[in-house]
Amino acid sequence: MRAAASCTVGISIFISSISALADLAPQFAFSIGSNQIPAGISPSAVGVDPAGKVYISSLWNLIKVDTNGSVLGGWGAQGTGPGQFSYAGASAFDSSGHVFVLDSYNNRVEEFDTKGTFMTAWGSYGTNRTQFNQPDGLAVSRCGRIYVSDPFNYRIEVFSSPGVFLKQFSTIGTNLAQFGFPGVIAVDSSNNVYVVDVPGGTFDNYRVQKFDADGNFLLEWGSYGVNTSNSMQIGGITADAENNVYVVDGVNSRVQKYTSEGAFLSQWGSAGTGPGQFNDPMGIALDPTGNYIYVPDYYNARINVFAYAGLDPLIYQPPTNEIVPAGVTLTLDAGIFGAQPIANQWHFDGSTIAGATGPSLMIAISHYVIGWHALIGRRNHQPPWPGIFVNQLGQNVDQLKRPGAAWYGLASSGDGLRVAAVEPFSQIVLTSTNCGLDWQTNSPAILAMWSTIASSADGRRLIVAAGGVDRTTNGPVYTSADAGLSWTSNSLPVSYWRSVASSADGRILLAAVGGLPAGPIYISTNAGTSWTLTGAPITYWQSVAISADGTKLAAVVRTEVDPLFTSTNWGLTWQSSVLPQARWSDVALSADGTRVFASADMNIVTLQTTPAARLELSITDGLSSLSWVIPSAPLVLQQTPDLSTAQWTNFPIVPTVVFTNLRYQVTLPTGGPAGFYRLKTSQ
Repeated sequence: MRAAASCTVGISIFISSISALADLAPQFAFSIGSNQIPAGISPSAVGVDPAGKVYISSLWNLIKVDTNGSVLGGWGAQGTGPGQFSYAGASAFDSSGHVFVLDSYNNRVEEFDTKGTFMTAWGSYGTNRTQFNQPDGLAVSRCGRIYVSDPFNYRIEVFSSPGVFLKQFSTIGTNLAQFGFPGVIAVDSSNNVYVVDVPGGTFDNYRVQKFDADGNFLLEWGSYGVNTSNSMQIGGITADAENNVYVVDGVNSRVQKYTSEGAFLSQWGSAGTGPGQFNDPMGIALDPTGNYIYVPDYYNARINVFAYAGLDPLIYQPPTNEIVPAGVTLTLDAGIFGAQPIANQWHFDGSTIAGATGPSLMIAISHYVIGWHALIGRRNHQPPWPGIFVNQLGQNVDQLKRPGAAWYGLASSGDGLRVAAVEPFSQIVLTSTNCGLDWQTNSPAILAMWSTIASSADGRRLIVAAGGVDRTTNGPVYTSADAGLSWTSNSLPVSYWRSVASSADGRILLAAVGGLPAGPIYISTNAGTSWTLTGAPITYWQSVAISADGTKLAAVVRTEVDPLFTSTNWGLTWQSSVLPQARWSDVALSADGTRVFASADMNIVTLQTTPAARLELSITDGLSSLSWVIPSAPLVLQQTPDLSTAQWTNFPIVPTVVFTNLRYQVTLPTGGPAGFYRLKTSQ
């Protein structure tokens, strides 16, 4: 049960000199769009949580990104069920980080916890309390009150906690404290409520109205027009920590900043498709520091980001990796955003290239330019950004064995003799048959940014996938049955593959999607010939692992709040683990699948279960053998000729390891005495 929040309502007096109201506008920094989110967005609203993470409402999805636009996760689907949206609208956050999202066409508000798990929803179509007619605005005050604008019912509904109606205020009209169409709303640090009253209903009002926490009218400003200062036509709205109010004027393609009393401070923006321009801006949000301002630019399908202070450089369009013949001229292009001034400098293998200070670099390919070319954008001595490897076609692969090569995946046979590695930027797969002393290029026929690889215990069966480097570059999945000498495509779609795994015999394979949009985990039980979906949830997978026999699986999601998932039945069903929720980066399983290792937040944690020890008897060519799965705790094989005596002795033959399925095996002496055998812990 959640206690109702309380509010303290006070009276403040604003004293100001008009001549002291000059205010600098923020500078355009960069845009969040298809470069970071390849599937694209139709941004209708934006919100920022207390940790500074950005939530983009796009049709029936909510996409979570970092300050610089890097995708962290998201959820949503079209529908009327829990966690689904007919049209995701405004979002707001309480002090614990829970996110409230308007589901406008389903006439409700949905609540999710910090990891995106659906908590509750309230609202339905109608005119009664806790009912809505296409709600448009949403805000949560510091004291926990939730304000929802109900435009076609011409009112603001107030809830003391999720779904608990407290009051409503206003009626239809053009007078003070009345609404023609109450749209988006905001609450400042003093719990004052700002409502944009715009055209759309019976009356065409062009104004912002300010109320106290209980809905008592305080003041208004704005009028119809295109002139500077107090003219506006439609907008999003938010307030900063100093209670300055930012209004998005959609028709005039600009953002205007006011004091809490409605005095004009500054404005920026214009119509167009260029950097920092708008084509129907909708909504606005500030990060907790007040430095970054996020404005959805609907028809340009992006979020424009503005900053008062310098924003770290961001390469939003990295150069494309190239393998080209000698004698050609290659041009590398990159795009870089950030608060100015930014000093650009191209480097080759760590050394600066004289005069190369633009976003493009033209080079004549020869033996002497094989290596890493990087565009570095610096502001206030920011660290460099990674670059690109240029490889001359036909050069020996030893050219790749240099410090700084971006190895993304590594796999080994059980005895360590066979090793395989992938390097996405050079689009190659390397294999070794002598513990890595010598390497050969054994790549699939097509070029792709191979980023993850797995091997069977004997090192002969391999699975390799592309697309998981930055969660935005897609690629295929290939398998090999001869240690990479030849490769086979399969029925899996081209996607953003993040991780693959293999059972000891290489017949059970896993492949997990980890980019945008969110994806599933697939399983094959016939070495990649055919694939089916597991029962894993659709999300942004980071790493998967599989036990030696393929029955037990583990997977982690690289977001800040997701649990570790495990399965004990080939992925038919999954369970979230008892481990703490964290930003998981990798996962591994012991051979028997009873011990799970996971790395997260600079820590490595483990989860263990104890399997039932089980001996298996097999007879091949007249020879009897006992075998058992290699356990996480040591076991000793014992024998006795008579169960009634309970005289057990350790079996004298040392078991061997069978790498094809990671089991211990003992061959019984031919013609030896009959007896009974058991496994016993050695501790």
